[in-house]
Amino acid sequence: MLIEFTIKNFKTFRDKTVFSQVAANYDKETRESENVVHIPGFDLRVLKSSVVYGANASGKSKLFEALGFMQEYLLRSMELSLLSSLNREISFKLDTESEQLPSEFEVVFLSNKKVYRYGFTLLPGKVITEWLYMRSHKKEMEIFFRNGDNFKLHRSLFKRGKNIIREGFVRESALCVTVAATFNEELALEVLGWFKNLQIFSGLTEDSFINSTLSMITDEKRKMKVLNFLYAADLGITDIYLTPSSSLGQSELFNSEEYKRKLKYDQDLFYEVKTVHKKYDKGKQHSDRVIFSMDSDESSGTRKFFALAGPIIQALETGSILVVDELDSKLHPKLVLKIAELFNSVSTNPRNAQLIFNTQSTHLLSSDLFRRDQVWFVEKNRFEVSKLYSLVEIKVRRTDKFENDYLDGRYGGMPFLGEFDDLRFSDLSGS
Repeated sequence: MLIEFTIKNFKTFRDKTVFSQVAANYDKETRESENVVHIPGFDLRVLKSSVVYGANASGKSKLFEALGFMQEYLLRSMELSLLSSLNREISFKLDTESEQLPSEFEVVFLSNKKVYRYGFTLLPGKVITEWLYMRSHKKEMEIFFRNGDNFKLHRSLFKRGKNIIREGFVRESALCVTVAATFNEELALEVLGWFKNLQIFSGLTEDSFINSTLSMITDEKRKMKVLNFLYAADLGITDIYLTPSSSLGQSELFNSEEYKRKLKYDQDLFYEVKTVHKKYDKGKQHSDRVIFSMDSDESSGTRKFFALAGPIIQALETGSILVVDELDSKLHPKLVLKIAELFNSVSTNPRNAQLIFNTQSTHLLSSDLFRRDQVWFVEKNRFEVSKLYSLVEIKVRRTDKFENDYLDGRYGGMPFLGEFDDLRFSDLSGS
């Protein structure tokens, strides 16, 4: 489970910014059993979900982008191609001091009954500092701390890591954890494994996450989970199956070893999704079935909901973390509400999966589905610096109308709009 995520000097987040999934102590009665997971031995109460609000260009997406950047840098930092494709300028650019300073990332997470705190600071092409701490009880132990080429290591808990450092295998642009994991260092593998199971998607295009759903369709048991998910959304789909893509050309390619190898990573390039709908006769009796193409016949909302089915089911099955930027894009507000309900539930989320998303759908604020510590806002000041804060930090009462108060600007996170009525577009045409 994600406990805390901290960034500094990343894009619009110039100052230290902490996103916490730790439940606040202000109210231990509001949806405590449904929305909060108690972690024995650590005195922790962790939230199952959070929602982030804010105006356009406030920094909502940049918050998730920062977590995605940290994940990708950790997983790929040994690749030389990373320097050109990923290790770009990421600092806050709008003041003269920040653009020269390192960017900072840190996560605190729970994995296999241990709490880890891992982070690093970066300049383009160079890791400045890196650290890993662990606690199996309340006391935190330092596994290693890196400052440039200098390492301070735990005497017994990072043995293989000691060897790779001594042999000079950790380049200045690579993370020690990434390198150590390739040598089967146990704690490094634990950190890497947690990041590999972290699902981060943009809800604006389903192409980035549809493969997870496609892989489920090839297994009858899991396919039924997808169908039940679609049926619950009232999309009119009674069955779904995959056919070889017409763009493949020769059928020999479909059976080739190259195809089978690529299929694992790019299923959407090789399959076409077909949906089945009921056809009715004049007497409104079910008489036949009709085959639709997911791409050309179904709505964009249906395509997105289908693509989301895989990541959502996978998260609930495994107890992993799902982060979605713009979850509400193309979806009805009630569908977004139902997705959130799946995670804020003891029965549908027994493995304590987490859902973190941003949205413009204010309907959720009046749903009584979220506690105040699960609602976050991002606001950008006149210097274009983004600030993240929770509804807990604002003096509100449980009886307040959160949706109305937010739309009235009481909580911030709203755009400062100019006088649209004064715009005269016809004057610009020269007429």
